[in-house]
Amino acid sequence: MRAGGVNGDVMYGELLDASRLGVRILLECQPAENEKLLIEVLANQDQCFNLTAEVVWAEPTGGSRFHVGCELCVELSAVQHATLKQMMAGLPPN
Repeated sequence: MRAGGVNGDVMYGELLDASRLGVRILLECQPAENEKLLIEVLANQDQCFNLTAEVVWAEPTGGSRFHVGCELCVELSAVQHATLKQMMAGLPPN
């Protein structure tokens, strides 16, 4: 993931859940509310899925990590959503 600000810091995390309108991710740093993120989902070396999202909320997990809820800047189509869910499940593309 990359912050959308001037410095574009790279952040590493895990995609926990996705809908056609938003995603929930786990990050090792707390992003600012309303910060735009470029999210690159890598399932393997052959699959990459890019999303642009805006941070809506961030909650600490009790450690040094944060659950983060984001609204997608562009709604996913049904096909895009299905592809992303397959990637999250570790399944090959159709």
